[in-house]
Amino acid sequence: MPVRWQVDHASRTVAIIAEGTLGRKDIEQLLDSIETVGTLSYRKLFDMTLGSTTMDTDDLLALCDRLRQARDLGPRGPVAIVAVSEEHRGHARLFQAMAQSVAPRRVKVFHERRIACEWLSAEPAEPRRHSWRDNYKIA
Repeated sequence: MPVRWQVDHASRTVAIIAEGTLGRKDIEQLLDSIETVGTLSYRKLFDMTLGSTTMDTDDLLALCDRLRQARDLGPRGPVAIVAVSEEHRGHARLFQAMAQSVAPRRVKVFHERRIACEWLSAEPAEPRRHSWRDNYKIA
């Protein structure tokens, strides 16, 4: 996968760095991983400065549909997207608009990682919630 990511539980932040060409399947695998480790409510920094994408509008619509279907998994943390090229900023802004239409969440697009990190650290993380634990009942 052309993405590497790291979780900082102390700051409740997930740092994601694209290092190649991302397709829809790559993003879906990333979302699966983030859901599995229970960090949906964490802040997320998505750095696209070293990556590119093959996704088109239909791919972004499919990803937003996935977000819509997963609303019951609990609160989502804020997302800062760092994009330097005009093409990446266009994709990021489209994703921002679609994600905010699915569920109220804080998503912002930035030109610089430093500014994105400053904004993200000032944003509150959502309370942690693991839906699999909430639904587990001891007989």
